[in-house]
Amino acid sequence: MPKWTDKKIKRMVEILGSSKTVSDAYRAAEAEFGHTVSHGHMRVLFSRDFGKPPSHYLNRDENSADELLLLKRKLESTNRRIKELEKESSNTALIKSLLGRLDTGAEVEEWAAPSPKTVNHGTPTLFLSDLHHGEVVRPGEVELANEFNSEISRQRIRRVFERTCSLLNDTFAEPDWPEIIVAVGGDILSGNIHEEIRGTNDQPIFDALVDVAMCLASGLKMLADVFGKVRVPWVVGNHGRIDKKPRYKAAVEDNYEYMLAHYLGSLLSDDDRIRVEVSDSFSISYKVHNTRYLLTHGDGFRGGSGISGPILPWTLGDHRLRKQRQAIDRYKELETSYDVLLFGHWHQYFPTPGFIANGSLKGFDEFAYKRGFAFQRPQQALWITHPERGPTFHMPVFGD
Repeated sequence: MPKWTDKKIKRMVEILGSSKTVSDAYRAAEAEFGHTVSHGHMRVLFSRDFGKPPSHYLNRDENSADELLLLKRKLESTNRRIKELEKESSNTALIKSLLGRLDTGAEVEEWAAPSPKTVNHGTPTLFLSDLHHGEVVRPGEVELANEFNSEISRQRIRRVFERTCSLLNDTFAEPDWPEIIVAVGGDILSGNIHEEIRGTNDQPIFDALVDVAMCLASGLKMLADVFGKVRVPWVVGNHGRIDKKPRYKAAVEDNYEYMLAHYLGSLLSDDDRIRVEVSDSFSISYKVHNTRYLLTHGDGFRGGSGISGPILPWTLGDHRLRKQRQAIDRYKELETSYDVLLFGHWHQYFPTPGFIANGSLKGFDEFAYKRGFAFQRPQQALWITHPERGPTFHMPVFGD
């Protein structure tokens, strides 16, 4: 590397002073000194001897190419900002112009609220299923999430009837209810279909049958006092069957809940306000205004694994039943098709436009806990069927 004497460094300062750019100065110095001038070496020398970079000694009388480029960029940025401000200004002027055209002196029309009057909201339906009366759920086995026995069952049944009256008559202003439907969808009794249930029930099956029948009779009479007429479509569930394994022939008659329905009917036989309609099959069709309902227990639906949970068997079961009913209607010229399907069994309250899945008054139990099923409070479905719009207001009735 060539030696840079004080004389050569001073000469380098003079060359920089007559150059427009550092690169021009280095090229001139290389031609004069006869060797390469390193940019990095120059920066080190100038910083050591003068404390300033070589570019400080350039000819400042004329703008260098670097300064011209910088000024050009600043000018372009300034021009862009001016255009943006002009656009914002024009938009603001347009908005002010539009606002100026509005008639600020216009008066707002006053709408008077409708005066309270008696309204026919439709007909309410209370859906009772999966009471599991007689079963025992010990709180320690479900981490204190629930407790259940016959005494708690009686309390929850009464609360459901009382709260149904309160919800329908206190929530709506002077409603005119023509009647109330109490759809009974099975598993009213805990039953004896499993040895562990039979061994832990707190009542023998016939004692539980009479016990829950008296509760239901009291509740239905209460509803009759409030709503005038009570219609009770009834189907049996799988927990009331006499046999250990499910059967299909004469399965409804060989079910404790079939006996329960007829016993309840005999208890209320002197009250013509209440009509218990017991189905001889696994389902029953009935109509409320213009809406056709199909009531079944729901134990015929299969599946429910995976992240979708019970949604898949519900929708698939509903789809199959609709196709089955439509085919029967075409072949036999009957009217078995339906608009809304009602079912229980799954212990999950889930109302939709096409079907209503009911909750359970027993609530969370050991089976649901072990299987990781969703937790729900003890509840039953309540809704209103409008004469023209079908099911409208859905209100879960909590029993706890």
